[in-house]
Amino acid sequence: MAAVLDYMARPERFLPALVAVLVLQALINAGLPERVASVGGYRGTLTIFRFDQAIFHTPEYASDLKDYDKQGREQVVVGHVLWDIATPLLYALGLAGLIGFLAPHTGPAGPVFLALRWIPIAAAAVDILENVAISVICLSYPNVYGPALTATGFLTHLKWILVGSALASAGFGVVAAVVAAIRR
Repeated sequence: MAAVLDYMARPERFLPALVAVLVLQALINAGLPERVASVGGYRGTLTIFRFDQAIFHTPEYASDLKDYDKQGREQVVVGHVLWDIATPLLYALGLAGLIGFLAPHTGPAGPVFLALRWIPIAAAAVDILENVAISVICLSYPNVYGPALTATGFLTHLKWILVGSALASAGFGVVAAVVAAIRR
């Protein structure tokens, strides 16, 4: 995996991944996954990534599961398979590549940034686990148990903490590279 991260630490490799993740997010925010679900025959109201963004899994979570009916819950699973596997892989490789690219330019902090490039990889792994947990909940409804909801809520929290940390690491890398360049 370290070889992949080293490979991605070039602008011509990590910039397309970061642009692709922004395009995917724009498509998701524009409602394309829900439009795909309607083409697939689903006629109800649906927010595919509603569960992905729920920091706390409240009673409304179960209510949404019920309102989506079986076909809607299946569309949530399909949406996570189609959209939310590519997104974490792209942001992981893009951010890890960016942080790895900045590492040699940060002066004495370089080795720290080489270690920090693993944070987006961890975020993507947790994101994919969260997607699996959401899919299991959707497919097993109405037999959803507290531990499954608790695990999903924990994974959602951890994912956003890691994504925020990855973005902060990239930001600190830019600042450290600029400071190192000024000192030269």
